[in-house]
Amino acid sequence: SLLQENKWVLSFFTALVQLNVFTEIQFQFLQVGHTGNEVDQLFSVLAQSLKTEIRCVEDLFTVIENSPIRNPKPTVQHLWFTYDWQDSIKDCLTEKQLENHSFYNSFRISKSDGKVLLQAKPLPQDSEWGPATGIQILKTGIEFPPVSASEFRVEDLNLGKAMMSLKPYFAKMPEEEAKFVSKSWENLFNKLEGLPRRRCNLGSMKISELPKQCEPIQVVDVQVQEQQNI
Repeated sequence: SLLQENKWVLSFFTALVQLNVFTEIQFQFLQVGHTGNEVDQLFSVLAQSLKTEIRCVEDLFTVIENSPIRNPKPTVQHLWFTYDWQDSIKDCLTEKQLENHSFYNSFRISKSDGKVLLQAKPLPQDSEWGPATGIQILKTGIEFPPVSASEFRVEDLNLGKAMMSLKPYFAKMPEEEAKFVSKSWENLFNKLEGLPRRRCNLGSMKISELPKQCEPIQVVDVQVQEQQNI
């Protein structure tokens, strides 16, 4: 099932609560047949913008940033690597298997008596979370070492063959355009090929050093405060 396959996501949420980055995490799954929302609408607009010739990475960024989406306006960032959370946490999972969770749409991860537990309820509007004892995702008393970058499998991309297949495409372009587009692809391939050698220098995610959630903020009546300052 989806949740069982994403036990790594659950374990990451659990770690965030265990480390007091958040006091509690709740997440909801939309019901079948009711998954259309504002995000889908934005992607629909973006899909229309992408129905054009995209010659290289720079073109892709430009099309996304200039799409008619205005609120919020799209921004693009090139993500070159991710952190290998799965390898870091795999030996810290409990042996408890999730069961019957496909019947629930709302989930909560919170701390009780020093343990971080997963609970669920069928619908967001339901009041009772269960099971009452909760489900423990991570073992007790574990430490969270820095998480290194994931391994790169660049060899699976067969970049040399890909570059050769692009040459007929470049040949159909005007000379200056062909120089720009081919250089963009060359830079991309060189960057990808060099990533495995740079893996140890990419830095680690120090999850234990993430900012902690602050104490509840006291709301002050701004008008009253301003009058006192006067």
